[in-house]
Amino acid sequence: MAVTFIRTSQLYAWKGPSLLIVDTKGECGPDERLSGYYFREARFLSRLGLTINGGRPWTCDATLVEPDAIAFTYIYPELTEFGGGGSGQSGDETSVDRDGIPHRALSLRVRYQLSIDGLSVSATVGNYSVRPVECELAWTVDADFADIQEAHEGRREQIANVRRDAVNGRLTFAYEHPQLHYRVTVAPAGTSPATVDGSAIRWRGAIRRSRRWSTALACCAYRPRRRSGPMRSGTPMHGGPATPPLTRRRFFTLPG
Repeated sequence: MAVTFIRTSQLYAWKGPSLLIVDTKGECGPDERLSGYYFREARFLSRLGLTINGGRPWTCDATLVEPDAIAFTYIYPELTEFGGGGSGQSGDETSVDRDGIPHRALSLRVRYQLSIDGLSVSATVGNYSVRPVECELAWTVDADFADIQEAHEGRREQIANVRRDAVNGRLTFAYEHPQLHYRVTVAPAGTSPATVDGSAIRWRGAIRRSRRWSTALACCAYRPRRRSGPMRSGTPMHGGPATPPLTRRRFFTLPG
């Protein structure tokens, strides 16, 4: 089946009011202005990126699994110096990175799975070297709660402080706008123990040769439902308090 991409620098998945936009490396961040996890057209995650020992893994491929799921394959660490032959190595010696991890030792499979009101992320790391590998895997996250039109234009029309809390083993981002009471939680999932700080969720462990290590996190968006009562100007039909007039959608009439 043929697939056509309108924006070749972006990949996206959606389910109902949930939308995920990532760049071709599978990340959300400043490199792709529109990237992020959106719920009802508000960006609940503006940054979502994977690191190993503080470095980015090398992207091998991306797969549009389903309309609501995207998967990426990575290796870590990638070679920085190349020799002869198709493998990039010219000798029998095993080269290592600054942390002593053999190059291309780790293979990672990351899957983003959307739900109606959240995002689940799973990462499976396999060790294909001849020795155990100890490493730290971390997801860096942040939120700005920009409207999707604001993100597209790169200009904010409404802005407020975002409170960041790391309590009870999870990260919570709360928007302190007087009318837009948005909140998102990001928490580790699964059985692997994790540590949580103000900007990241981290796992550390040793992976034996030919073994795999699985981690996961869950993101859940909260947007208060509209209070009962007569509709006011700027009040959305589904969820949320009254939207300030400056953030209403703009409609254009085409001639003809």
